[in-house]
Amino acid sequence: MKDLATNQSYLLELLDEDQKNIKLFGLNEINRDEFLKRSLQITENFKLHLNKNGFPFKNKEPYEVYKAAFILSLHANPEFLIEIEKIFNNAEDGAVDSEHKAYFVDKLRLYEGKQQLYGTQFKRLPNGSIEFLPIEKPENINIRREEIGLSTLEEYKKLAEKN
Repeated sequence: MKDLATNQSYLLELLDEDQKNIKLFGLNEINRDEFLKRSLQITENFKLHLNKNGFPFKNKEPYEVYKAAFILSLHANPEFLIEIEKIFNNAEDGAVDSEHKAYFVDKLRLYEGKQQLYGTQFKRLPNGSIEFLPIEKPENINIRREEIGLSTLEEYKKLAEKN
């Protein structure tokens, strides 16, 4: 049982490290090269952990551990993101939140030079507002978002701008 708790806390520690790295970069306390170096190390540690222990699906692990792994996955490079998307797509029912798959779809589509389907990816403007990255057929965005269990794009924007 101790190993399970150790594995779970390790992912939470990696997420904490990831979030601190992002914050330091956002505050200009580290430069881009240092940010990328730290991000790469976090991703490598995460990969090693997943190779040894598997992905902590929400139907097998505490939700906070599953969510930590999900967030760490989103911050990984495109090649690793593709691996995680395959794991998600092959997971049993109830193992992954369906809306989390939307984040992978959008991020990978943007890496491929395509427009996102669900509007999960945006950039923050200097005034604190957000601007969504290109969205395919934006007139149908809320229908697609509802089908996968996401709030409307307008609600998502309000929430993102608060955080």
